[in-house]
Amino acid sequence: MRSVPDYVWKKVMENKTVYNVVRSRRRSIALIVRDDGSVEIRCPRSVTKHQIEEIVHSRLEWIKRQQLKIADRIDLPDLDSLSDHDLKEYRIRLQARIESFMHNYDGPKPAGFTIRRQKTRWGSCSSRKNINLNLKSLFLPEDLFEYLMEHELAHLVHMNHSTLFWQYLESRLPDARARQRRLKKYRLISQE
Repeated sequence: MRSVPDYVWKKVMENKTVYNVVRSRRRSIALIVRDDGSVEIRCPRSVTKHQIEEIVHSRLEWIKRQQLKIADRIDLPDLDSLSDHDLKEYRIRLQARIESFMHNYDGPKPAGFTIRRQKTRWGSCSSRKNINLNLKSLFLPEDLFEYLMEHELAHLVHMNHSTLFWQYLESRLPDARARQRRLKKYRLISQE
């Protein structure tokens, strides 16, 4: 069972970033940058305010980098608020996009595709050669959708992310790593 925090307090850092301190019975200190850019420090009760301020100050550059990454993210439509009819329409459109891609694809073929509403993954490939794709991939730009498809289909050849996997993927898509970095900017989990 999780311990209830003793108390929470807020402080504004030099760069106007608010950080929240949550004290509890935990044993370690965690510094978290939330999706809204706020900072949370979770720490044991024994850690002093001065120690917390030192930790935050020593990690300011890291905090700024994380906040820049968050600010650079791209939100995709929230599917939770859609009607069943709209979701069905999106599935049909994604299935058509998959079929269009596969029509010109000359690599190994999967056993099948399944469209899912996953929270944290764009896609996956099972050992039975089934490819799962996130419904939100419908909203990706064409070049990133191509990367996602090539990435998952490359797992039919190499079921891991080894050097051989990346060599194979880059033989099919030379800028695969650049596209992978761009894909990371797209946020799967919608903000409340």
